[in-house]
Formats: sequence, C-alpha cells, structure tokens
Amino acid sequence: MNSKNFILSFSFVVILIVSAFGQTETTVSKLPKPILNLGLTKVDLPEYFKVGEVKGNIGGAKAVELYKPAYSEEAKSKGSEGQVKVEIEIDENGSVTAAKAVSGDRTLYESAENAALRSKFLTPKIDGQRTRVKGVLNYDFYIEKPNWFAAVFGLVPLDSNINAFVTKKAFAADWKEEIELIDKLALIRSGEPVNLKPTIINAKTGLSPKQKANSSTLTALILPPAPPNPEAAQISQTLLTLLQNRLVKDQMGLWQFNLNLSLFNVLNIYRDPAKRRLAVVMLENNTQNMPDGISDETKAELQNLIRLFEKGEKNTDFHKELMRIMTYFARAEN
Repeated sequence: MNSKNFILSFSFVVILIVSAFGQTETTVSKLPKPILNLGLTKVDLPEYFKVGEVKGNIGGAKAVELYKPAYSEEAKSKGSEGQVKVEIEIDENGSVTAAKAVSGDRTLYESAENAALRSKFLTPKIDGQRTRVKGVLNYDFYIEKPNWFAAVFGLVPLDSNINAFVTKKAFAADWKEEIELIDKLALIRSGEPVNLKPTIINAKTGLSPKQKANSSTLTALILPPAPPNPEAAQISQTLLTLLQNRLVKDQMGLWQFNLNLSLFNVLNIYRDPAKRRLAVVMLENNTQNMPDGISDETKAELQNLIRLFEKGEKNTDFHKELMRIMTYFARAEN
C-alpha cells in the first residue's frame, strides 16, 4: 500500500491500553463493536519513498535543471532502494538525447532514465561553439524511517494492505523475529497464503525486575472471536507485544508507540456515550511521565486532542481536526 494511504477502516479491536507509562500492568479488553460513527477517512502520512540529491560527472557541462525521479508503485511494493547510475548523452542545446541506467535495482531504472531525459544542461564551448558531451548521473533512492506513532498504522490489524518495507525501517536490523512476522503479515494482507502457527507471547519474559516494574508492556492480548483475517490478527498481536518489549529502553519511541495504541482504543470506545469520559482520561494518561525531548508543539497538540474529545460532537470540525492532529503526530520528530 502507498505510504500516504493507510486507511483507518477499523473492523475490530485488538488492544486496550489504559496508560502509556503506568507503573502497573496494562489492562486489556475486547470491545464488541467497531467504530461506525466517527467518519474516519485517512491520516496523511509522510511520503517515505524518497530520492536524495542528484550527483554525477557530466563532462564539464553545468546543470541547469536536474529532475528527481518518482518512485514507481512497483518499486514501492518491492521496497527497492539504492543508487542507480545513468549514463547520458547531452547535445549542443543542453538537452539529454539518451539515458541508460547501467547499475542499481532494475525496478528503479525507468524512473531514473525518465528523470535524466528531462534534465537540462549548459555544455562547455570549444572554439566558441557548444559541444556534445557524455556523462553520468547518480540517483540515490531510499526509504525514510517512520516514527513509532506512524509505524503502528502498519501493525494494527486493519482490513487493508501495508507496506512492510516502510514499517521495517523502524526496526533494528537484528530484530529477526519481528522482521519475519511483518513479512508474513504483508503476504497475508496481499492475499498470499501463509502458514502460521498460533504464538502465545508473555510480554514481560526476558525483562529485568527493574524493567518489569517500569514497563507498560502488555501481559496479554485478546483477539476477537472471528476476525476477517485471523492470521493477520495473530501476527499483529504478536508484533505489538514484541515491539513494546523492544522499546522499553527507548522512552521516546515507546511514548509515540503507546500514544497511537491508546488513541486507537479511544476511538473505539468513544462511540459509547457512557464511556466518553473514560476515553478522555485515557488520553490524559499520555501526558504523564513524558520522556525528555518531547517538543512544546507536540505537548500542545496532545492537549488539543484531549480538548477535542472533551467537546466531542459539539465541535463541528471534530473529524477534520482529529485527522489534522493524527497527521501531526505521524509526521512529528518528537
């Protein structure tokens, strides 16, 4: 799925997070009904597929316009990255008349060649006349790391595809189990059959006594009785638990991660008028024990979110403001 289009089509709920940094164990509960009345559309996540500064050797010519290539959908779906080298020929007018990619990931060749052909140059003169030259342009394609608030969008068992390559950018390279699970989840979401035995995870296994006392990691997760895709739900459950354990020592990442999980749950219980005060309290819990480094802007947006849920439907721009704030958290560096 394109990283800008993580659709919040909630069909069931897996997690209940009562506090982001509580000293007691987290309570987990299954809720019987999905969100039907919040009018959620999508959060405008950043574009994670990017191209760096264009560099190269162009035979003494001066670059007038250097176009950056676009990531193709095929390249996104395959997680293609790396440098693509394109050999070019430039005529006397500075136009690129030929462009041929000669190294790099082949799924990136076409977009790199197209960008090269659109570029313009000022070629050197010989005896007062502009000359034809040959050169090389290098295009660096890369996938940007999402923050942990945004990474959760690919892990909560939504009824949609995910781009595992974006999600994995938030993982450390040695998180072998998590990487294997996110790959399996992506295959399931894309419609491919995957055989996965149920896994029961004790969230605090392997933690030191001090980590256990200060961790908000889950001790249990409850799946709905008949989700649309039970394999995806099982993998998501396991991933969320494993990742909370991984983030125990990364207080900023854990705060972002738990804020999103808390918000997902808030959105699901808010539909019940009798539980709306609880929803507000759950959001307020995220203001407790904030890690160092949280910006004043992020603190202010969290307060805006709390006030939004306090007002509820009294705010005629409820849905628009909710999407704006969630988009902010997805893009924020802290």
